[in-house]
Amino acid sequence: MPNEATATLNLASLLKRDPSVYELADSGSFFLDEGYMDEFSIEKPLSWRVRVQSTGDSEFLLTGSVWGEVLMPCRRCLEDTLVNSRADFVYSLHYQPGLSELDLVEQEDDEDYLVFGRPAVDLGQFLSEIFVVDLPLTAVCQDASTCKDLSLLYNNQPSEKQTPFANLVDIELES
Repeated sequence: MPNEATATLNLASLLKRDPSVYELADSGSFFLDEGYMDEFSIEKPLSWRVRVQSTGDSEFLLTGSVWGEVLMPCRRCLEDTLVNSRADFVYSLHYQPGLSELDLVEQEDDEDYLVFGRPAVDLGQFLSEIFVVDLPLTAVCQDASTCKDLSLLYNNQPSEKQTPFANLVDIELES
């Protein structure tokens, strides 16, 4: 059963090292923290699905996706337009008892990995960051016929003589 409006995964059965349990999967929805919403807005929770597979002593493989809809300003008309986005990920996951939160360990020579210290792992912050990083930088209205392109307003720009730089046209520069 999906977790409603949270992104918590309980890995207790994997941590017991029961040979009959080598994989866990879960899905649900969660609300994106408002701190991420500078360039867009969101009206519905994001959806997520993850799978964790045991790969050795205290090591796991985390794979999954996070997706949802955001409203972003159209780069042509500046009106809000709906953008569907999806981010897929694969990370090594290491168990280190005593840690209170999921944390990313960045490595220069090797791949980055995640560490956790409790059986119940809150993936909300991690999924939020993955989703936001994968959002497009700009959006365009899906229906071009209704988009009022603001650049068309500037096609009838004044001639050079009417601009503040008109006086610079006659300047002779010596080299």
